[in-house]
Amino acid sequence: VHGVSLGYVDDQLFSSYDSNSRENQLRVSWMEKVEKDDPQYWDKSTQIFRGTEGWFRRNLEKMRGIYNQSEDPPVVTVSSRTEVEDGMEMHICRLDGFYPREIDASWT
Repeated sequence: VHGVSLGYVDDQLFSSYDSNSRENQLRVSWMEKVEKDDPQYWDKSTQIFRGTEGWFRRNLEKMRGIYNQSEDPPVVTVSSRTEVEDGMEMHICRLDGFYPREIDASWT
């Protein structure tokens, strides 16, 4: 299971936590002031995210056992294609393997 947590202020990404690296990363220069004012900020926030990661992982396993009888994770496929006429790139996200079938999914 892989998870990502993103922090936004006014639609601007300022931090991101990735469960693979297990680190909270600074994404904008203005957050450096927070780091100067509170040198332990990133360490503390990383520890919080690590704890939350465990909570999400346990709950995912619980829900998988209740709702997805196969216990296989849902399959997510993202593909893209460029429309020749206008040069726009279209991304298509497909999610398979949910039980019950009806889900809500979104991305930004």
